Amino acid sequence: MVIIMLFGFKNNIESYSTLVTYGGGTYFVVSAFAILIAFNRYKILTREIEKNIVIDNANQQLLEQNEQINDQNILIEEANRRLRQLSDYRQNTLRIMIHDLKNFIGSNQMSIDLITRKSGNLTPEQKEILSYINMGNKKLHYLSGKLSDSAEADSGEVEYRYERFDAVPEIEAAAVSLVDAAAMKEVQLQFHIAPDAMFIQADKIFFNHILYKLIANIIRFTQKGTVIDLLVANVDDNCVIELKDNGLALGKAKMDELFNKLNNPNEAQQALNQTGFGFSVARQLTESMNGQFYYSCSEAQGNYYRITFKLA
Repeated sequence: MVIIMLFGFKNNIESYSTLVTYGGGTYFVVSAFAILIAFNRYKILTREIEKNIVIDNANQQLLEQNEQINDQNILIEEANRRLRQLSDYRQNTLRIMIHDLKNFIGSNQMSIDLITRKSGNLTPEQKEILSYINMGNKKLHYLSGKLSDSAEADSGEVEYRYERFDAVPEIEAAAVSLVDAAAMKEVQLQFHIAPDAMFIQADKIFFNHILYKLIANIIRFTQKGTVIDLLVANVDDNCVIELKDNGLALGKAKMDELFNKLNNPNEAQQALNQTGFGFSVARQLTESMNGQFYYSCSEAQGNYYRITFKLA
């Protein structure tokens, strides 16, 4: 390069020719390779620097993400701690309530037994009322036991005690127990029950609870002078229970609201304090015991409800 510069400095074209003639071409080739190597080295260094910058940025982002994850973990731990506190509070409160409920049920049963032993002075109507109270208290005792088992297991599910039984007497008993309630509202309750036995596999107490809740709420939401027909039949090896009333149709939107109050967890607690909660309870219990529940309404025919259980 020095030789080339010296020749160029003199600004002599013949000097360049002389340089090339006497081996100067070699110097040009060497110079070109030197420039190429330097350029490649420059590109390599540039790529390395850019790569290092990207790596540094990535490491910085990872550090920031780790900090965010640690912050989130702290928040999650705090939320879990509060949830554990709430769970413990719920469990303790539930145990206290169940204990008080069992004491109340036991006290009622003692009073019922005392009156039963002296039932010689009671009229037939009073004895019938006493039998209904006794049946309701036994049902309450059974349900409180299931609630206690669910609370101890710390789960929201109730374990059913399945058994094979004739559904017809249970349907009749649930309907008869509500005849007086219907009469007080001037509602006529008519039975159309097939005489043949229909055995199903279900929890007898909860099955009775379904019927009671459904019929009671139908009576509550119907108008005075309405006729409610209860039809029970064996249809294709299924115990089909139908309830029809010729009152004003509730409307599809209203029926959907009544029968789905338990499906939304945000509305379930509010639904406990509202009327019509029994509709949703009846549907959920039916479906959780492998039964089928259907409802509909029309202006011409009123409201229609159907419960289906397979025969066992």
